[in-house]
Amino acid sequence: MPSIRLLVATLAMLVATAAGAAVHATAETAEFGRLLSKADVAFVDAAGGNSTRAYDVAAIELLRQRVLADEASSSGVRRIAAGALIESYLEAGLDEAALQLYESLTPVARDEVTSGALVSATISPKTVILVSPQEVAGDLAVAYAERSRADAVPALLERALRPVDAGGNEDDFGVTERSKLIGRCASALVHADGATDWFRWLLGDDPQRLSSCWTASKARSYERRALRALDESALPAAWRGVAMTASAPADGIVQRGAAIDLALRDLPGWTARIEQLQAQLSALDASDARWIEREYHAADFGPERQDRANRPPASERDSALAAQLRRRLAAPLADPYRVKALGKSAPGRTTAPANAACGALRCADSGDARWELLASDDYDPTGEVPAPGFWLARTDADASRHAYYLGLKEHVPFELVDGHPLSIADGMLRLVVRKAAIDPGSVTFPPVGLALQRDAAPQELSAPIADITRDSDGDGLTDLAEQQLLLDPGNADTDGDGIRDGDDSLPNVANAASGGVANRAWATALRFATHLPDLAISTFVPGSSTFARRRSGDERTLYVTADPQSFVGISSGRRIIVLPISLDASLLRQHPSFALLMPMRVDLRMLDATHAEFVYDQGWSGGRCALDLRDGEWRIATLSFWVT
Repeated sequence: MPSIRLLVATLAMLVATAAGAAVHATAETAEFGRLLSKADVAFVDAAGGNSTRAYDVAAIELLRQRVLADEASSSGVRRIAAGALIESYLEAGLDEAALQLYESLTPVARDEVTSGALVSATISPKTVILVSPQEVAGDLAVAYAERSRADAVPALLERALRPVDAGGNEDDFGVTERSKLIGRCASALVHADGATDWFRWLLGDDPQRLSSCWTASKARSYERRALRALDESALPAAWRGVAMTASAPADGIVQRGAAIDLALRDLPGWTARIEQLQAQLSALDASDARWIEREYHAADFGPERQDRANRPPASERDSALAAQLRRRLAAPLADPYRVKALGKSAPGRTTAPANAACGALRCADSGDARWELLASDDYDPTGEVPAPGFWLARTDADASRHAYYLGLKEHVPFELVDGHPLSIADGMLRLVVRKAAIDPGSVTFPPVGLALQRDAAPQELSAPIADITRDSDGDGLTDLAEQQLLLDPGNADTDGDGIRDGDDSLPNVANAASGGVANRAWATALRFATHLPDLAISTFVPGSSTFARRRSGDERTLYVTADPQSFVGISSGRRIIVLPISLDASLLRQHPSFALLMPMRVDLRMLDATHAEFVYDQGWSGGRCALDLRDGEWRIATLSFWVT
């Protein structure tokens, strides 16, 4: 990765468009404006958008040359120029140049580039330089360690471990976060031994975030030392990090462009310097060819990639559950609702909710109870498609609260009509709605081109409260809820394992003795999956005003496509509905209750006795995780993730 590049955050430096970077205004910005000519700025801007490190290094060398040529230049611009050039050299792999520069500084200057707050300067409307002293110190420590200069390492590591001061930079594209990592990561790398936990070093402590030591630095010596250590670790080869970034791509990729040619025309001597740097970096790449040529291949594994012909056949449990679900999907839907055209008889519009303190979609008071209409994807995970389920919550005078799934989804086919209140009277729920059905053919991710098939005529949707709250089998789930969860509303224990459906975290997979190590790996993976954050956007998505107000509650349910045999003996803190792999997916797509459902397809593969990979795919987002067995417990961390 180049050390100065448009819209790319590097380890000690950030170059970004001024519109995208919210960096602290500094006196150094004005001083650079005085020190640099138009040709200088043009070259720095053009180098930032180039594809090789030679131009980046040359651009920062030019900055520092201009700073040193002015005896009146301040310590602030000297600090920025020196820190940026040291880090640029280290990222390019020019360690000797970096160490010589650092050692040529006065003791005070060495202290300034490796301690204190992050410093920044705006070179032009296109280019911002941001220098992190923690990253400079950490990368220098590793470079000295690589050269067996142990005497210089402790002091630098101590500085890299100091608390990070962002220096007033409000948005630094992650430089502050990486600065917090580099001290402990570089220290662990330098002092690695047989007790080093390479799983945590590589993948981090937070399974939901990519905050690992592998992301903490792009200095060539840091990469090289890490790759050597990881190759000697017990981790699977596919987890050991990405290839080292080459400094000089093939001639067909490197294009100087007119902007650089124009800038260099007014900068005599710099074309020769760039050619010299390219030769040095090409030689360096040749010596590091082992690491550069090694590519990071995501295993050809997982729901979206694995060769179906090589998948194991569905288990007996899977086939049996598929047969049950086929029968339930074919059964008539329980529908307590009546629809009446309103026309001129529509209730009068209001300019505010029935209750001014209402924080829900609609509120109404009836007797001693307050009723709220809510939108939630607890039973209706539809990704970014705005089709949340509607729920009715009742709060009684004693503050007890009960929420009931209505069996209705927004835009399937109705939406609420603004200005009309929620009505709870005479034991009936009444809502004013109109048709605004989602056209399934217009669904993309993100669904910014979503089309709604509208009918402006208002209609009244009504149902008896008793039908909404009915729980025929007394299992703690209403009949409408069980219908959506593909459970049996006439059987309090659908899977027959002795746990009533309302209390069962896996209500359609019978509890049994654990299947062993692999099942425990599955349990860890499912705990991860059930706590994934909601990343669905609503911005620019048509018909998403209600969707944007969705809430998640205690009933949040994860629908997964997997073989239920994998889940035997597992319990979860969140309800999981298993859709067997042998179930024809078209049965769901053609069903009015499940046409927009986005179940999570999950798969887990044991790599060896202590390592496994978990892949999840929600259709619009997904990821790949590593699992490591240590001291009898499975640990999980993110290898990669994606969002459309």
